[in-house]
Amino acid sequence: MSGEEVQKNNSLMVKLSKEYSRLGPVVKLFEKFISLSNDKEAALILSEDEDEDLKILAKEELMDIDAQLIRIEEEITPLLLSSDPRDENNAFLEIRAGTGGDEAPFLWEIYLECMQGFANKKIGK
Repeated sequence: MSGEEVQKNNSLMVKLSKEYSRLGPVVKLFEKFISLSNDKEAALILSEDEDEDLKILAKEELMDIDAQLIRIEEEITPLLLSSDPRDENNAFLEIRAGTGGDEAPFLWEIYLECMQGFANKKIGK
């Protein structure tokens, strides 16, 4: 991003900045995963030691590391899934009464109120 061509091209700079901010959390989690994997290897070696106290501590450490690795895998998986480019766009939902007699407008009014309530909760208003 520090290249001269990127600095001159605003749209490219925006695109790369968005990609950089999207990948930042993935990189941090991956670095933590690698660090924990290395710690796990060291704990495995210690778990084979002749000292029983050291074996117990190493096994406890292994259980803790395994739990952390599972948590990181659960966090990183959704971040690695490719996103739809349309996810950042706004959407318009048109609700109108159609056929169905006199009750149809009331049903759509209730549906609209539900959707507005949901949207307000998501936005935080």
